[in-house]
Amino acid sequence: MKKHMHKFLLPVLFCALFWQQAIAQKDTSMNFSLKQAVEYAKSNSYQIKNARLDEVNAKSKVKETLAGGLPQVNGSLSFNNNFQLTPFYFNMNIPGFPVSKDPTRAGAKITGNGNINASQLLFDGSYLVGLQASKEFVKLSQQISQKTEQEIEINVSKSYYMSLTVEENIQLLKGNLTQLEKTLSDTRALFKNGFVEKTDLDRLELAVSELNLQIEKLFNTHETAIRMLKMQMGIPMSQTIYLTDKLEDLYSSFASLTEKNTPNPSNRIEYQLINQQIRLNELNMKRYRVGFLPTFSAVYNFSENSFRGSNFKPLTNDGWYSSSFLGVSMSLPLFDGFRKQAWMQQTRVELDKLDNNKKNFENAVALETYQAQANYETALKQVTIRKNNLQLAKNIHSTVSTKFKNGVGSSFELGQAESDLKTAQSNYLNSIYDLMVARIELNKALGKPVLN
Repeated sequence: MKKHMHKFLLPVLFCALFWQQAIAQKDTSMNFSLKQAVEYAKSNSYQIKNARLDEVNAKSKVKETLAGGLPQVNGSLSFNNNFQLTPFYFNMNIPGFPVSKDPTRAGAKITGNGNINASQLLFDGSYLVGLQASKEFVKLSQQISQKTEQEIEINVSKSYYMSLTVEENIQLLKGNLTQLEKTLSDTRALFKNGFVEKTDLDRLELAVSELNLQIEKLFNTHETAIRMLKMQMGIPMSQTIYLTDKLEDLYSSFASLTEKNTPNPSNRIEYQLINQQIRLNELNMKRYRVGFLPTFSAVYNFSENSFRGSNFKPLTNDGWYSSSFLGVSMSLPLFDGFRKQAWMQQTRVELDKLDNNKKNFENAVALETYQAQANYETALKQVTIRKNNLQLAKNIHSTVSTKFKNGVGSSFELGQAESDLKTAQSNYLNSIYDLMVARIELNKALGKPVLN
């Protein structure tokens, strides 16, 4: 009995283990709605990560600039073994000392020196302005991160929409293929009984073959769109992902425009970046101006020196002589060859260019808003028209199919109706995609959240 039991349990355990592994593998897949995909990309996109690192680097620059105004303390320690003492030559007649024509060597054989030097910046106009500029640079890096986030949100949304559009198109063509294969099967039966010509059968077989090829191409397109989405989200290509939103649900959430939108450049992150660059250049100009002012620093120095013979003992206090001083120093720039004036002239040119860029961007926003709104309104009309065209194509296809099955229609008419239906389906799905992309571009032009 136990022997038979073991034979029974072994396959059951094997199946249970296989099922558990299958579930574990299935659990590794990731599901994303459009909103979840965008949020995931904002945290994991490599472009976003680099932008965040730039923010960290900018904050480090502030600390680096701040360090220049804090006390600076340096120490040094040295020991010298003077194998040959420094020669001195005396050519003087001193009472009690013989006159010598040879140089005299004097000094200690072993010397030591320990030194501590501390300084504190009291006033430096360039330092104060530079500290302001470094903080403004942090704001600039944060704005660049915001712009990168917006670009990622736009790209992820478009890739998500494209994936859903292609997937929906595949499902529609599969439905068409099922109907066409059934028609082909019925036609083969009619051909065997001599009710249809060989040409009609060949045309249907050709249509089925072409439709299978189109579906295969769309599968490749869908895989490419998914891989593009993974790259933009920062997901490894080997990771399996599923998109949970439906194309029709996203499309139905779009509200029609009821009024014209007024362009407002200040809502655009690009406009804010230009203003931030202007502030940085204005601070740069201020830094050059205060560079003509003197710089004041406080200095403190403490030294220990030793002059001993061969019995030098550096670890004892015997034979060390100390000295120290405390003072204030001033550095006054007198003439630099007009270098600062040249720097100021260059900064003025940059400010003029930024002002021109600002005015040009204001015009560009007005044009972009007009075009985006016009494209969106056109896309809305296009969806309505192509939806009606799709219904007409379905009606025509249904009528032609019925006529063909009843023997009063030709395969040529059926093939043409099939082609028109596929085109209408594709055009309708593409119009939905164009509408959603147009809405993204309009929100961008208005400075609104992309998925608003």
